[in-house]
Amino acid sequence: MANTGPETAKLSGSPKAETASPAAQTAAKGSGESPAETGSCQPPAGKSGSDQQRPLVSTLSLQATGQSRLDAFYKNFHSDDRVLVVSSADPDALASAVSVKRLLWRKVAQVTIASINQVKRPDNLQLIEVLKLKLEIFKNLKPENFTRLVMVDSQPGHSPQTENLPLDVVIDHHPCSTFSACQSAPAYVDIRPEQGATATMMTGYLKSAKIKPNH
Repeated sequence: MANTGPETAKLSGSPKAETASPAAQTAAKGSGESPAETGSCQPPAGKSGSDQQRPLVSTLSLQATGQSRLDAFYKNFHSDDRVLVVSSADPDALASAVSVKRLLWRKVAQVTIASINQVKRPDNLQLIEVLKLKLEIFKNLKPENFTRLVMVDSQPGHSPQTENLPLDVVIDHHPCSTFSACQSAPAYVDIRPEQGATATMMTGYLKSAKIKPNH
């Protein structure tokens, strides 16, 4: 869920990356509808660029197959990438983040999962324990230490912490929101409000990758 209300948990500190690289903004091509054009920021008279917002548009059409979504997702990553997966921790978001990590297993150099909110609800803490998940606190990290930024079960405009984050991938089931007009559009966006949960969407990715979740 996109609720970014306060929560608290004992989470680990930030990772140390050897070099700092900005998140790349490569567009996924040849797979249906195109994301909004980025271009330069030209706000109307009387308004600053930070006041302008653009709708976050799905990269593919609703008719896209599971395999085409998986292929478009994978096009955004390379073997040497350090990936940061950002979400607002709840069961749906945590399951979705773990799914992204599993999809990228042995395909990138590192995957770090971070929560925008601090976690204190017992059900969330129990899920973290069951999954043996090392969950970082987003505000303790430096996004520039990662080469790819992914958001699941949320969108950049849902939190002031992420509204200007240069995301590469967004996967969410909430209605489309907006992002800063002075930011490049994420290269891959999969937003399907008709789905009941982002974890349901991620199950489709896992099935297309022929990955069976552990029981």
